[in-house]
Amino acid sequence: MPALFVFSESLGNLKQSLLNEVKNQLINIEINEIKWVITVPAIWSDQAKAFMRRAAVKAGIDSDMLTLALEPEAAALYVKYIPVEKRVDKSKEGVLQVFCPGTKYIIVDAGGGTIDITAHEVLEDGHVKELIKATGGDWRGTRVDQEYMDFIKSIIGKDATKHIEESKPDILFEACREFEDAKRRIKPNSDIRFSVKIPSLIGKEYKQFNGGTSLRSIETFLSKSGKEIGISFTRDKLRLASTDAEYFFKQSITEISNHLTKLFQNKDGKGISTIILVGGYAESPMLIEGIKSNFPEMRTVIPQEASSCILLGALIFGHNPSLIKQRRSKYTYGICVNKKFNPSEHDEKHKYEENGEYRCGGYFSKLVEVDECFDVGESQIEKRYRIKRCKDEGNLKLYASTSKCPKYVDEEDCFYIGHILSPGHEFVPGEYIYINVFFGDTQIFFLADQPKSEKTALCYLGQ
Repeated sequence: MPALFVFSESLGNLKQSLLNEVKNQLINIEINEIKWVITVPAIWSDQAKAFMRRAAVKAGIDSDMLTLALEPEAAALYVKYIPVEKRVDKSKEGVLQVFCPGTKYIIVDAGGGTIDITAHEVLEDGHVKELIKATGGDWRGTRVDQEYMDFIKSIIGKDATKHIEESKPDILFEACREFEDAKRRIKPNSDIRFSVKIPSLIGKEYKQFNGGTSLRSIETFLSKSGKEIGISFTRDKLRLASTDAEYFFKQSITEISNHLTKLFQNKDGKGISTIILVGGYAESPMLIEGIKSNFPEMRTVIPQEASSCILLGALIFGHNPSLIKQRRSKYTYGICVNKKFNPSEHDEKHKYEENGEYRCGGYFSKLVEVDECFDVGESQIEKRYRIKRCKDEGNLKLYASTSKCPKYVDEEDCFYIGHILSPGHEFVPGEYIYINVFFGDTQIFFLADQPKSEKTALCYLGQ
């Protein structure tokens, strides 16, 4: 199925569930009175954010009543406005003042899907500015699950694994789900043996492909790191030492810690004193101890209900999105334009003739530069453009680049983002359009104004 259909149906189901609950509780709320907030990872691309907005609109949510919230920022709102905190460092008494003016903190959103990291500095007025543009990677909680599943597959062997994957894949899903619940019991340096339920069908498949031998006969296992691990099977459970179970987390925690170290060494990361851990993975004692031991000089904070604080923070954001005052640009952004050809300035390969005049095509007209700071809610730049005709796919192509000064949109570091003006805006061709660009918000948007036709439009990418 098309991804847009799947996402819009999911969002539509959530929307209807809410409306049903409102009706059941006899609350007099109309749908046009509801402001909707959808949380997205801060590391998501502009195209991914645009996709979520399209899916929400397709699900019947009014675009004017929709806001996208960045997940680590929502978590920061929760920490700021909810005073109750679970402190990791018990040696420091009193209320932890994470949001004192001048304080710098980093938020690690450790969910199941991605690790999403951003850093803020608290300003004198209590607002915050983004210190480091959002980064992250595939070091999430499900990476730990994958390590465990690789462990199980190695135990039962290639033949049994292949047969299960081809004929009974739901068995592996069930095994992973059992581990997902059990892994939060794994504690560092614990003497208590770790146990997790194994679906009985896995044992039957192993027996079939190993000459009738039972899983219970296995006493040791050589991990991929070369370590010999003692294991046992009691009824329907796999048991191993907690110290051996720790290796499921090793790669994930190492990669998170290495990435944080690089950020702290960055000139904009100097002076960060607090790490805030949020997300479901943040409730893992292994991750908590890994971060604490790798960064003993830092204060490590885990909000109460770490797995749901993003949702609660998004609710606060819907009412008061003003906490974030400044953000940084992920890329250098520009519009693809055609200019009068200048042989001393432009490359010959971009030269073409139009109406007897030589022009340069595919020129990157820079709007903002990578890492540039923007004030939220304020237009960063106003540009004037003239469109010759209204195209079916839209007008004014927006491009991005990891380079600071790209010249043409076909350079290696450049990539297409989307059209600014969609066909539905129907501006008059041949007349000037003034575009005000807003890069500081959670999603890029534009205000377009054509004085000649008196047409104006609020434009999001992909709409």
